[in-house]
Amino acid sequence: MVYGPLQHTVRKISNLNQSNDRIYSLFINSSKDTELPINGIYLYTDPRDLAAAHVSAVFTPAASNQRFLICAGQISSQRISDILRAHVPELAERTPVGTPGKDSLPENPYGASSRRAEEVLGVTYRSAEETFVQLARQLLEIEKREEEGK
Repeated sequence: MVYGPLQHTVRKISNLNQSNDRIYSLFINSSKDTELPINGIYLYTDPRDLAAAHVSAVFTPAASNQRFLICAGQISSQRISDILRAHVPELAERTPVGTPGKDSLPENPYGASSRRAEEVLGVTYRSAEETFVQLARQLLEIEKREEEGK
């Protein structure tokens, strides 16, 4: 999944793409007492890191005719909840609590290696905190503007 701040203008929550709508619907427009959502796809990347990888590929001759996995890592619903609740105080009553600190990924979860992208393209990844906190703040701002009718 590609999770992270939108780089284009979105005036209404209903215009969100699928991945960011998932974060809004399940973690922001929810309640602390709601059951934690299932993990879904738990490999993710930030759109800014994905864009940087594309640009790097254009200017890196060694990238010619190759495919790269761009993946910041694994993220569970519990970790998303923990990050949002810790760093976005206004979500304290809105984000499901789950079991803070408990890993909610399945046993032996699948993964992906971005080692080649890091070596050939020089790709680096933002932290999960940066990705999800910036996204949440942006979604709250969109929500606020929409409520104000702007």
